Amino acid sequence: MADGQQWSVMKVSTIEMWAMRTGAVRSNLLESAMRIAQIMELAKAQGRVGVEDLATHFAVTPQTIRKDLNELCDRRILTRIHGGALFTSGAVPFRLAFL
Repeated sequence: MADGQQWSVMKVSTIEMWAMRTGAVRSNLLESAMRIAQIMELAKAQGRVGVEDLATHFAVTPQTIRKDLNELCDRRILTRIHGGALFTSGAVPFRLAFL
């Protein structure tokens, strides 16, 4: 198996494990993972993200965004604040923390 193919298999397996741990529905798995990655990038670029703004941006409920933010906070990428989260200085790059 080529390195690229092996990486894809490893990546899917890791995402599936995350889905089982967080209770994500398999059909929404890729969407959730992509949204979380984009939230991290927005937080990194802006320094701070808000629940309501993210919910509007991604067309999901605030509860969904709170779960995503909590996942990133559990991985010490973001720090929760009232109504949103801050990018954590010195955070591990997302790919390493997520995978």
